Amino acid sequence: MEYRISRKAFISNYIFAIIAILTLILFLPYLTPEKIFSNFLHYIFFFGFIGIAIFLIQQPEWSRVTCLYIIDKEGITKIEGLIRKKRTTIPYRNITGVKLKKGIIGRILNFGNIEITSGREKLILKGISNPDQIYKRIKSKSGTSEYLRVREGKEETKEEPKQKFFFW
Repeated sequence: MEYRISRKAFISNYIFAIIAILTLILFLPYLTPEKIFSNFLHYIFFFGFIGIAIFLIQQPEWSRVTCLYIIDKEGITKIEGLIRKKRTTIPYRNITGVKLKKGIIGRILNFGNIEITSGREKLILKGISNPDQIYKRIKSKSGTSEYLRVREGKEETKEEPKQKFFFW
């Protein structure tokens, strides 16, 4: 399956872009075209806020275009770049650890980062929607599950066997 960075992960960008646009709208009566082009500070203020708003709105789209995560039966692949592609693949058998990180907004909107380690290699799937499902899927396929191991066709739990207590 292919995954891209979720737009939900950039909610702060959209909020700051709205604040920049509202600030510009508030000061627009004071920024007449004569003042904007005659005074250098007004020029910087006007075009600075427009540039900030455009950057904050375009950055999520740029990230979505330049980064792709593929989770298939062999392993996890991260493809980065637009012209020059960088491909990083970690097979399931080489995975030594999987971590799920979600912030407060991530818990509310259901997105987060999944950090996969393989020896010295680290792969971070940033801003993934429904990270809990993907995390469980990677844990089950990689064999790093803490609760269930499959050996020789038998299921074993990692818990210690219950001791029988004999009261004499």
